[in-house]
Amino acid sequence: LYCTGMFRQRQLWKHVSSCAKKSSKSITSGKMGALEDISPEDSAHQIPSDVKKILSTMKQDEIPLVIQNDSLLIQLAKSLTRKFRKDPSKRDYIQHKLSEMGRFLLELQKRTILSFEDALLPKNFVRVVT
Repeated sequence: LYCTGMFRQRQLWKHVSSCAKKSSKSITSGKMGALEDISPEDSAHQIPSDVKKILSTMKQDEIPLVIQNDSLLIQLAKSLTRKFRKDPSKRDYIQHKLSEMGRFLLELQKRTILSFEDALLPKNFVRVVT
């Protein structure tokens, strides 16, 4: 596992072949190999300072706490802050998107789905969409 980038399916193979974080022993075979390589790394819960700043300026209720405890929401926050790094006016947009996803996860937790990783499991599809 070496990369936490978010890519469109058509461009994923390009990134996998040239990723700077790729180790020499990483081998990708077909679509599934590429998807396995680009999954959350062990340090996914290390929250970068720019993401911490965004979370600290949010209303201090359960939503920022839920965001901090979900690895996929942290990945989303990292991706959005990287994407809009040069445009500080997008900070409100990032906060809004994270708040939406945090509220959604809170609703899912009422249905015994504890994380977005659980929400993506096929067996939980009906609970997510209802």
